[in-house]
Amino acid sequence: MADINEDAAFESILPIGRVASESARSLDGSEGRRNVEAVLSRQDIHKKWIENYRNPDNEEFYNGAFARICDVVGPPEGKHMLDAGCGSLSHAMRFARRGYRLTAVDFSEGVLETARSNLNDEPNLSRQIALQREDILNLPFEDESFTHVLCWGVLMHIPDVERAISELCRVLRDGGCFVVGEGSMRSLQSLVQRFLLSVSSNGKDYTRNTPAGVEMWRVTEDGMMLTRQANIRWLKQTLSGKGLVVRKHWPGQFTELYTKTSSPRARSLIHKFNNFWFERVNSPLFSHGNILVLQKLPPPSGQDAGRR
Repeated sequence: MADINEDAAFESILPIGRVASESARSLDGSEGRRNVEAVLSRQDIHKKWIENYRNPDNEEFYNGAFARICDVVGPPEGKHMLDAGCGSLSHAMRFARRGYRLTAVDFSEGVLETARSNLNDEPNLSRQIALQREDILNLPFEDESFTHVLCWGVLMHIPDVERAISELCRVLRDGGCFVVGEGSMRSLQSLVQRFLLSVSSNGKDYTRNTPAGVEMWRVTEDGMMLTRQANIRWLKQTLSGKGLVVRKHWPGQFTELYTKTSSPRARSLIHKFNNFWFERVNSPLFSHGNILVLQKLPPPSGQDAGRR
């Protein structure tokens, strides 16, 4: 109860933005999923994400972050990792270069074409990465198929996030690690963004508060697209209910404002500050990016069915 009250107090002092319209409220369940799937099936949004995040300016941060993750996950021998929502395959390839074997899945056939092209550019990794189109909400794999699961920047775009979490935990082996990268609703960036939305009248953005975090719905030509700023406390509690315990909790990038400026100097300064925050301050407090590494514990004897 203390956590719930703390969340309520926090939300009372932070602007959430415009109250969601009826059209936004109707996006629960299958309608919301159809909207998001329609947007993700197009190449445009993936090209934008690749341009914004998969570029040389971000390499220092990603190299440091994945080095930390590998230290916790352990050596690659005997490991088989699922990259759920692999996108252009950049993160799966980071693990593969370190010797890990992966199955990488994504819903969008368009972005999988980019992933195949990237894999063709490094053919020595093709034996370590199996690439296939799958729906995270209905994975075809048996229970406990993977020693580890990576889900980076993906849950934020899934309306039925609890179902996605259940599926990912189902295919994770006891003792294995679940690596999650999400944006936090408690970040300074989130606070500023939501304040701007609260005074905006463009009619294309709707926000609403949910237990999982602050949902931001944007109207596009293909439908409404969801980006959720996660309630990290809720995420930890939900995963704890699936038998996972937090091993590590690090900051990701303090801000992603480098995606909003065309000035090379400004982008450079933002990246330098992000790297300083990650390496030196090393606190997820007020950081937009949060990296969680959780370990799945075996259930108490006789409780296997209840946990899942």
